[in-house]
Amino acid sequence: ERMKLLVAWLVAGLHHGLESWKKPFNPILGETWQAQMPGGVSLYMEQVSHHPPVSAYQIEGPGWTLNGWSQPAVVPVVRYYGIKTVAKGARRIVFADGSVVEVTTPHFAIKGVVYATKPHAEVLGVARFLDVKNRLEAVVNFGPVPGTRQRILARADAVCGEIYQLPKTAHLQVRHKLLILEKYQAVAALC
Repeated sequence: ERMKLLVAWLVAGLHHGLESWKKPFNPILGETWQAQMPGGVSLYMEQVSHHPPVSAYQIEGPGWTLNGWSQPAVVPVVRYYGIKTVAKGARRIVFADGSVVEVTTPHFAIKGVVYATKPHAEVLGVARFLDVKNRLEAVVNFGPVPGTRQRILARADAVCGEIYQLPKTAHLQVRHKLLILEKYQAVAALC
């Protein structure tokens, strides 16, 4: 159940972030930002590198902590006259019961930068959640689902995914600081 809530949190957060998109946090080296939010949530951020720009963050709430670092990588894309950005980095959520969920995020495309009257952003690619202790992996795809006959899944803002229960014999392989897993039978569909 927790994995479903984490997926819903990420999807809702990405949607809200794109709807209320503003200038990104761009501090000088060593600058910090702290905030106390409703519900007992504390937020801490610091710019830890200027070239390349890298931000570290920690968000603490009742029974959980989200921490990580992020380095944006921006690539111009001529196909839709815009840019694509990938947030390199590590994100992990630590819960009071000792569970740790590693999160990788999809990339963003800002389309129509050159010719549109108003550029728009889209989330594309794959988000992954891995909970090794509970042997769960969620894989969420953003963007049109190839080969679908359902109109809603053919849209640019489609979201579809599955949660997998990994058997105790699953081999976890570390590659580029990400855990790569073989695919198993899904225990929950998210589309």
